[in-house]
Amino acid sequence: MMATYFAAPRKESQPSWSATTMPNVCTHSSARFRLGQRIPAAWSGTLGSRASTSSETIRSMLAADGTGCASGSARLSPSMGECMSRPFGRRVLPCVQPATDTFSTGSYVILRQDVPKGESECRKAATLGCATASGSFRPTPGAVIMSPDMDVSGGLETRPIDRADSANVAVHTFLIADLRGYTRFTQERGDEAAARLALDFATLVRTGVEARGGRLVELRGDEALVVFSSARQALRTAVALQDAFRKESLREPSTPLVAGIGLDSGEAVPVAGGFRGAALNLAARLCSLAAPGEVLASDVVVHLGRRIEGIEYLEREPEKLKGFAEPIRIVQVVASGRPDGVPDTLQEETALTIPLPIGGFLGAAPEGALVARRDEIDQALRVIGAVQGGAGRLLLFTGEPGIGKTRLAQEVMMMVRERGFLVSAGSCSEPRQMVAFYPFLDALSALYRSSPSWLRQEVKGSSPSLGHILPDIGTPAAEPHANGQEEHVRLLRAIAGFLRSLANIAPVAIMLDDLQWADMASIDLIEHLVHSTRDHRVLLAGTLRDVEVDKQHPLSRVLFDLEGQSLLDSIAVRRLDIEGTTALLTTRVGESVPTAELAEIVYQKTEGNPFFVREVAHVLREKGAHAGSLTDVPERLRGAINQRVDRLEEPASTLLREASVLGPEFRFDVVRAVSGRGEDEVDTALERAVQAGLLRREGDDLYFFEHALTQAALYAQLTPRRRKRLHLAAARALETRVEPRVSDEDDGGRGAEMAWHYLKAEDAEHGIPYAVTAANRALQLFAYGEAERLYRAAIELAREQGIGITSELPRKLGEVLKIIGRYDEALESLEQAAGTASDAGDREEERWSVAEAADVLGAQGKPRAGIDRLQPLFEMPVSATDGWILVHLALAGLLALGREHEESLRAAETAARLASETGNMELLARADVRRAEALALGGRFAEARTVLNAVVPQLEQQSLVDALNASGHLRQHAGQLEQSRSDHARALEIATELRDANAVTTSLILLSAVQFRLGKWREARSGVQEAIGREREAGAGQAADLLRAYLAPLDIEEGRWEEAEKNLENAVEMSRRDRDPALFDFAARNLGELELLRGRPSAAKSWIEKIRTPIDPWHRGDYLLLLARILLAEDQIAPAEARTVEAVASATALHDRPAFARALLLRGSIRARQGQWTEAGRLFESALTLARGMSYPFLEALVLQERGVMERTRGSTTAETYLRDARAILQSLGARPRLALLDSVLADATGRSPGL
Repeated sequence: MMATYFAAPRKESQPSWSATTMPNVCTHSSARFRLGQRIPAAWSGTLGSRASTSSETIRSMLAADGTGCASGSARLSPSMGECMSRPFGRRVLPCVQPATDTFSTGSYVILRQDVPKGESECRKAATLGCATASGSFRPTPGAVIMSPDMDVSGGLETRPIDRADSANVAVHTFLIADLRGYTRFTQERGDEAAARLALDFATLVRTGVEARGGRLVELRGDEALVVFSSARQALRTAVALQDAFRKESLREPSTPLVAGIGLDSGEAVPVAGGFRGAALNLAARLCSLAAPGEVLASDVVVHLGRRIEGIEYLEREPEKLKGFAEPIRIVQVVASGRPDGVPDTLQEETALTIPLPIGGFLGAAPEGALVARRDEIDQALRVIGAVQGGAGRLLLFTGEPGIGKTRLAQEVMMMVRERGFLVSAGSCSEPRQMVAFYPFLDALSALYRSSPSWLRQEVKGSSPSLGHILPDIGTPAAEPHANGQEEHVRLLRAIAGFLRSLANIAPVAIMLDDLQWADMASIDLIEHLVHSTRDHRVLLAGTLRDVEVDKQHPLSRVLFDLEGQSLLDSIAVRRLDIEGTTALLTTRVGESVPTAELAEIVYQKTEGNPFFVREVAHVLREKGAHAGSLTDVPERLRGAINQRVDRLEEPASTLLREASVLGPEFRFDVVRAVSGRGEDEVDTALERAVQAGLLRREGDDLYFFEHALTQAALYAQLTPRRRKRLHLAAARALETRVEPRVSDEDDGGRGAEMAWHYLKAEDAEHGIPYAVTAANRALQLFAYGEAERLYRAAIELAREQGIGITSELPRKLGEVLKIIGRYDEALESLEQAAGTASDAGDREEERWSVAEAADVLGAQGKPRAGIDRLQPLFEMPVSATDGWILVHLALAGLLALGREHEESLRAAETAARLASETGNMELLARADVRRAEALALGGRFAEARTVLNAVVPQLEQQSLVDALNASGHLRQHAGQLEQSRSDHARALEIATELRDANAVTTSLILLSAVQFRLGKWREARSGVQEAIGREREAGAGQAADLLRAYLAPLDIEEGRWEEAEKNLENAVEMSRRDRDPALFDFAARNLGELELLRGRPSAAKSWIEKIRTPIDPWHRGDYLLLLARILLAEDQIAPAEARTVEAVASATALHDRPAFARALLLRGSIRARQGQWTEAGRLFESALTLARGMSYPFLEALVLQERGVMERTRGSTTAETYLRDARAILQSLGARPRLALLDSVLADATGRSPGL
C-alpha cells in the first residue's frame, strides 16, 4: 500500500497527537507535491536529523478502504526556520483504523502532527519532516497516512470520526447521469414522446447499474442517481452507459439519448430516501459540467479506481465549482478500446493532437496576436457556448475582402480547439467552383481519419457515393442510374449521421473559408447539416464576402431561410478604427513603435482595411517606420501587392504571376509545366516567394498564396492573350499529371479543373468533352449548380466556335433546370434538344426530350399545352422503349391534372405494360403510382389504396413523393386527417432533400389543404406562401400567380375577400388561356363560396352553373353541397334537400367522411328549418361526432352553431352553450366573417341561422 503520513521528530517531550484540522502550514515556494510524486531526496538531507520513522512517534488514521485520505498541500522550508501561513480547506474525507499495520518507510511523503497550545507557527514547522529511512514501521492508531498518488496541491483537511457513528458512515462512489435537452425535447415533441425518451433512459440506466453491482437510488425523469461501493465498477458503468446511449440513439434517432455523467467518491451519511455528503454535491456539479456524451470524475474516484482495462483518463484543467473553496481537479473518463462492449474512443492522432502549421489560412495557427476584435470574439464565444450545450449552429464571418474574416475565424478555431472540439478546415476557390463538395473534401477526410474504428465501419456502409468525398473509405463510387436523387439523399444523410455520431464523442467544428465561391453541392450540404445537427455539438463556421453575394447567389436563399429559423449567427467584421489600425501596425513593423502621425497616415491610406495595413507594414519594415517611407505607396493599395512582387528577383516575380492562373493554390509540377522552367529554377523562385511572405508551402510540393487578394491582383495584371496561353498550359499540365484515384470517374475534381482551364483557353476540342465528363460526375453527386454551369459552358463554347453537338447536352441541361424549378429555361433547353434529335433522326432521344418538356408544361400549370406537345409523337408506332414509357407517364400525369381520370388510367396502364416488357422496374413502379392516382380520381379509392400498398416498398425516393402525396389525398377523403398530414409532410421532407422544385411545391399545397381542415390555418397559409415564394425565386412568375388561388379558401374564411376575388378571377383567366378546366372548376367553386358568404346566393349560383359536367368524383360532393347551400339560402328547401341526398349518396359510395359529415350537417339544418327537431338533433350529433373524430374544428364549429340556433328557436337553455362553444372555435381559427355573423345571432333573439 502507498500512503502519506505525518510524524513528529523525536524529542524528549513529545507533543500530543490528534486528528483535528491544522489551520495553517509553513510553506516553501519550491515544494509542491502532485499525483504520484514523492519528496525528493534532497529534503531528507535537510530534515534527516529531525525526521523520525520510529513507530513510537506515529499514530495513524486511514481512509475506509486503506488507500488514502484527502488531498492537501505542503511547502517545506529546508531550514525549518522560516514559515508562511497557508489555509487549508479543500475537502474532508473519513479516516478510520487502517487495514494493515506495517508500511514501508520509503513509501511515505509528508508528515504532520499537532503541537501543544502556545507553540509558535515556526515551532509547528519544526514538526514537519520526511520519512526517508529504509525498512518498515508499524503505525499506531492516530497517525494520518496518505498516498503520494494523491494530489497535494489543493489543501489538506482531516477531522475525527465519531466512533459511535462509524458504522453508519462509509465511503461511496456516486454516479449522476442527466439527459441533455430533455425540456426542449418535451416542448418540441410533446409529452408522449418525452415519456418514451425517459422510459428508454430509465431502462438503460437500470440495466447497466444492476449488471455491475450498483444501486439506483433515485430516478427523476431525465436524471438518475446511482451509488456504488466500488469506484472501479462505477467507472465501468459510466463508460458502458454512454456506449448504450449512443447505440440506442443510432438505432432510434427520434429519441436521442444524450447524457452527461458525473462521479465522485467520499463519505456520505444515509438519510431517508438517499444520502447526504460533499461527494454527492461534487458528483452533481461534475454532471452539470459534463458535455453531452462526456463522463467527468473527480481525481479521488480515479485514484480509488486505479488503472482499468479499456478505460483511459484525460486530465482537465482545474475548475472553480460552486460550493467548493478551491478549484477541483477533474478527469475525463473515456473508453480506450472495445472490451465488454465499450466503444472505441477517438484515434490517437486527431485534430486535437496534430500540431498546426503557422500561417494566414484557415486551418493554421495564426502568426500573431489578434487586435481590436473583442466584441466579435464575445459574440463568437456565445455561439461556441451554445454548441457545447448541444445546439448546433452556423456561424459566418462576413465583410469585404481583406477585412480580417479569416484571421478572426482562425482565432475562433483556436478557441474551440482548446475547448476539446475536433476541428477540420476547408476552403473554396473560384477555379474550383465546379468541383462538387470541394471545401468538404479535406475537412471530412480529416474528421474521418480521427474517428474511432466502429464509426468508420458504420460510415463505409451508409452511402456508396461517400467514396467520391472520402477516398479513405476505399469503397467504389456509386454507379449512376436513372434516378440518382435517392442516393443524393443517402449521401447527405450519411454525412450528417457521421458528424452526429462524432459529436457524441467530442464536439465538432468545420471551418470553411471563402464561401462566396462555394459550389452548389456544398451549399446544399451546409443547409442539410445545419438542420440535421441542430441538436448536436456541431459548429459550422465560415467566412463570406457578403458584398459578392447578391439575391441571385445560390447561397442567398439558404442564408435567408436559416436566419429566419434562428440557425444562423453572423458576425460582421468591420474596418479597424484608428486605435485598431495603430495596434495592428505596431504588431507588424517590429520593434519600432509607429508614431501617431505615421499611424494616422496609414489609417487614411488604408481606411482601416487590415490586409492593406499589413501590406503597408511590409514597406515600413523594409524602409523604416516613418512617414517618409510611404511616399511611393500607391493610392490604391492593391498596387502594394505588385510592389512586393516586383521587389523579388526574376524569375520569381514572373513565376508568381504565371501561377496566379492556377488559383489560390497550386502544385510544384503544375506551375513548373506552366512556366516551362527547370526544376531548380522554379524551386528557388518559389522559396524566395515563401520567404517574402507571398506564398506558404504545405508539404513538399503544395503552395498557397498568402491571401486570395494577392492571387487576384496578380491575375488581373495578365493580358487576355497571356491568360489564355497560361490556362491552356495549365490544362495540359493537369491532363498529363498522374494521381492515384478510386476510379476513372472519381478524379477528385481534376476533370472539372481541367474543363475550367480549357474553357478559359477557349479550346473547344478538349474543353467540351472534359466539361461534359465533369458535369456528369456532378450529377452523380447531385451537384446541380455545378452540372448546369458545365453544361452551359460546353454549349456556349460549341456555339461560339460553330461546333455541332448532340441532343444529349441540351436535354441534360434541361433536366437539371427542371429539377431546380427554372421551368422557362428548362423548356427552352428541352425543345432545343428535341429539335436537334429530330433533325438527326434520333426518335428515341426526341421522345425522351419531348416527354420532359411536357412534364415542365404540367409543372407550369399548363396540362393541356403539355398534352398537345405530346400528340405529334403518337403519329409513330408505339414500342417497348424507355422513351415511350416516359411519354405515357407524362401523358398520364397531365391528364390527371386535367381531371380526365379514365384517359389518365389508360395511359398509366400502357406505361406499366411497356415497362414490364422492357423489365425496367423503376419505371414500372412509377407507372403504378400513376395508376393509383387515376383510380383515386375516378373514385375507386379501395383499388387505389391496394395499388399503392403494393408498390410503395419498391419505390425510390422520387417516386415515393408522388405515392405519399397520393396516399395523403386518399386519407384526407377517408377522414384520416392526421395521417394525411403525416404523408404530405413526409413527401415534402423527401422532395426538399431531393431539391425537386415541382415536388416541393405540390407537397406544400397538398399539406396546406389538410392543415386547413385540421384548423392549422396559420401553417396552411405559410405553406402556400412558401410555395409562391419558391416559384417567384425560380423566375416562374406565372406559376406563382396561379398558386395564389390556393390561398382563396383561407382568404375567404379570414375575411380577405378582395384579395381572394382578385386571385380567383386571375385563375379563371389563366384557365381559359391554358384550356385548364380543372383550374376553372376550382376557381368557380371558391368564387361561389365567396359570394354565398357575402349574402349573394344568386351571384354564387351563376358561378356554380359554369362548372362543367359531369363533375369528377373527387369534387362531386363539394359541388353538390355548395349548390344545396345556395338553394337553402334562397329558401328553396325541396331542391336543396334533393342535392343533399345526392351528396350523401356520393360521399357514402366514395367513403368520403368529410363530405359525408358536411352532408349530415346540411340535412340537419334542413330538418331544423322544417321543425323536425328530433331528426335534426340526431343528424347534428352524428355530424359533430364525425367532425371531432377527424379533428376538423371548422366543421365542428359549424355544427355547434346550427345546433345552437335550433335550440334557441326551440327555447332550450342549452342554446347559448352551443353558440358560445362555436364562437370560441371560430375565434381561435380567425374566421372573422363567420364570427361576425354569429355575434349578430347572439345579439338577436330571432333565432335566424347565419348560414353555412
